[in-house]
This record gives sequence, C-alpha cells and structure tokens, in this order.
Amino acid sequence: MSTVHPEYGHYPEGTIPQALFDKATREIANYLVSFSVEDRPSGSATLVTMDSRHGFLTAAHVVNDLYESRSESIAIIFCDRLHRLPIRKDHLTAARIGPTNEGSGPDLAFLEVLDTKALGEIKAVKSFYPFTNPTAPHWETLEPKGGAICFIAGAPAEQSSETGARMTESHILFTTFFCGRAQLSRTYEKDGFDYMVFGSVAGEDGFPQSFGGVSGGGIWHVPFAIDPEKGPSSLTHLGSELIGIAFCQDELCGNTRQITGHGYKSAYNELHRRLMQG
Repeated sequence: MSTVHPEYGHYPEGTIPQALFDKATREIANYLVSFSVEDRPSGSATLVTMDSRHGFLTAAHVVNDLYESRSESIAIIFCDRLHRLPIRKDHLTAARIGPTNEGSGPDLAFLEVLDTKALGEIKAVKSFYPFTNPTAPHWETLEPKGGAICFIAGAPAEQSSETGARMTESHILFTTFFCGRAQLSRTYEKDGFDYMVFGSVAGEDGFPQSFGGVSGGGIWHVPFAIDPEKGPSSLTHLGSELIGIAFCQDELCGNTRQITGHGYKSAYNELHRRLMQG
C-alpha cells in the first residue's frame, strides 16, 4: 500500500497544475466577503463559525470604519451576481482588539451576525470556516515555513469600480475578490500576539499595487500531497488552512509589498476571551 506524503509546497516552478491552484482559490473564495458602507468599499473578512457563533473574522480598524459611518446598515458583498444585503449595525455584535498605533497591532475583530434572514442568505451561497479552537495541522508541522504555498484573500479597493451616484438607487459597486500568492518572510510575537509578515507582488500580474481594502481578509496555507510511488500525477490538494488575518501593508518597494497579519492562534484565544466576557 502506498503512503501519501504531504509535501507542503516545496515544488519546482510549474510542477503544480493550474487546475489544482484554481480548486484551492475557489475554496478560499467560498469563505470570503467584503463590506461596503455609505456605498464605498470598506475592508474584507472571512466567514467563520466561532464558538457556535456565525460571523465575520476581520481587522478592528475595518470594524471601526463601519461603525463610525453615518449609515445604520453595513452592506455585505458575498456573491458574483447583482445583489444587496444590508445588515443593521444593531443586528451585529462586535468583539474588537485594537487598533493601537496604526499598523503596529493588535488589530483583530469578530462580528457576530444576529440577523437570521441575512445569515440564511449568506449560507445559501457561501460556507463558514470552523474557527473553534482552530488548528492548521499541515502548517504546524511544516519546517521551514518560508517555502509554503500561501495566499492572501480580500477585495482590493483599487480593483473596484462604480456607476451612479453614491447614496442613490442608481449606484452600483462592482467588487473584485482577489486571491494572490504570498511568501512568508518572518513571524514574531509581541504582547501575547503572534504576527506573520508576507511578501507579495504588487502592481503586476493582476496583483493590486495597493492592498487597501484587503485588510481583514484571510491568509491561507494551501498544502498539497503526493504519492511518492506514483509521482507528480498523484498530486492532490489537501484542503486550505486559515492561518492568519491581514491588517497592514508596508510601503511599496519596487514591485513588492510586505503584508502583516495576525496568526490564527492568538486571534482565536484573544477573541474567544472577549466573547466569553460579553
């Protein structure tokens, strides 16, 4: 009997079929939503189930922007057809940590959806990632992690477009959901939070020059496995793992940017504690 061994992304360029990447990004997009407030784009989030609560895992500064607006509702962008799904702010419960100094973290939030009708509409199209005492077993056993295949998912504001006047019935916001490769540069801990820094192409090959709007989006590990007796033809996708939440971009450096996010362990532990405190 052959044993399938996870290879965790250490593959020569071009050896992973595009169809497998497409499968992985479709899976990631199934958990991705973005927000609009006052008819403008306002950050991204991952649909998660956390301690039996359904909601949006995102960044605290994204939630602050949503709640500081004059609008009573937040629009959820979640599918590839013309739609409108407003959720009243009083039908959401926010657990926020930060932000402190801009870009330094912590910068985490979970928005629980209390509107059962809106929740049903989202569930009819999307899935909620289980974020209850989360684990990422392939990521956790991988060393070194720098060669892992990772993606950052979100809705870059610069890739959106609009028709009609904002705050009128004629207005339509067109949003692009982006899922792009990123490479882990380093990890560190600070004040009980774990952080991850990723390098990404910027302004080329379909990547946004600015990642504004991607804040709050998920950082994903995409592990693959291969049967060594069968070779490359047996390469399979093992299922994407949510490993972080993006919240900050560095200055553009040539055609690259560094994106900083929170790791999933402290994100869960600290948000879980806030939820338990009410």
